[in-house]
Amino acid sequence: MTHKGHDHRKCMALFEKMSEYIDRELDEEARALVDAHIRACCHCQACYETLQRTVDLCRSSAADYPLPDSLSEKLRAMIEAAGR
Repeated sequence: MTHKGHDHRKCMALFEKMSEYIDRELDEEARALVDAHIRACCHCQACYETLQRTVDLCRSSAADYPLPDSLSEKLRAMIEAAGR
């Protein structure tokens, strides 16, 4: 679907890569494509900024409230069991 000449399918494709983009896991070419789209699309720019703030808040509060070792071990065991 397009709106005023803008193809929102590109936005959906970008949204699927947003987490990798924020975590700097994309290769240079993919990162450049996401950068260009975010600069050109106010909706994706707002989405990116909101997600980036959310990630920053989670990262900063994780340092303030470390998980007890027992909880980390339980979570790890649950994840491993689910992967089997």
